[in-house]
Amino acid sequence: MGEAKVALVTGSSSGIGAATVKLFSQRGYKVVVTGSHQDKADKVAKECADLSPNKFEPLVLIFDLTNPDNGRLVVEKTVEHFGRLDVLVNNAGIFIKSPVDSNQVYEAYRNVMAVNTDSALQATLAAVEHLRKTKGNIVFVSSVASIKPAQYGFAYCMSKAAMSILAKCMAVDLAPDIRVNAISPGPVCTPIFQRVGLSEQMVQAAMGSSTLQGRVGNVDEIAKSILFLASDEASYVNGHELFVDGGYLIRPSTMDVDQKIIQAKKDAASSTTQ
Repeated sequence: MGEAKVALVTGSSSGIGAATVKLFSQRGYKVVVTGSHQDKADKVAKECADLSPNKFEPLVLIFDLTNPDNGRLVVEKTVEHFGRLDVLVNNAGIFIKSPVDSNQVYEAYRNVMAVNTDSALQATLAAVEHLRKTKGNIVFVSSVASIKPAQYGFAYCMSKAAMSILAKCMAVDLAPDIRVNAISPGPVCTPIFQRVGLSEQMVQAAMGSSTLQGRVGNVDEIAKSILFLASDEASYVNGHELFVDGGYLIRPSTMDVDQKIIQAKKDAASSTTQ
């Protein structure tokens, strides 16, 4: 067997990132857990070590990615520790509610762009020379918000649209040595919703009906898709944006009307038989 591959997942102390880094560990990768809270990152790192078939100990890096330069530093620290890099997953992201008439709107915009987009670009640029050596790949975690607006979420939507096109541009520029893809999840219950006061039950009730599946996704479903894009099974997938959204984007707006009509007919039929 060859040397174990190394996967760096930014923003991996919770949510999609945590599920992803644990799945990579389970599949035999050496991993890097990054976040802004030591206790959360340490907890995920312990779970990774327990899941690792070879009991690899993760590297834990605590950085504030509102300083985009730290995107570069996490890559440098990873290579310094493990000696190589095979997979970069640009997952770190924040959502700040940003009504356009708010006094803090520009500050919110800059913070969201710094974490979601600028730090991902810095990490990518720093990773290129190392990924060329390993014939590695990059996965950008974007969102359906990259193409579907969200109320009071213009900063988040802009950042994710930038992520999606950045992935495609990087795929063009870095081919054929490095594959670059993006994944765009639909509604998934993650700490981003919890931080704005929405419980899992509230998210399910509010957004479950917006997908063809009739439910929101879970973080493990997204993690499996990220692992696929990063694996040799996706060796001919490059410059692609994979929407894992339960049919959210294609769900016809008329479905709600149709369902109400069907229910109204049932109610009418029921009342006539009574």
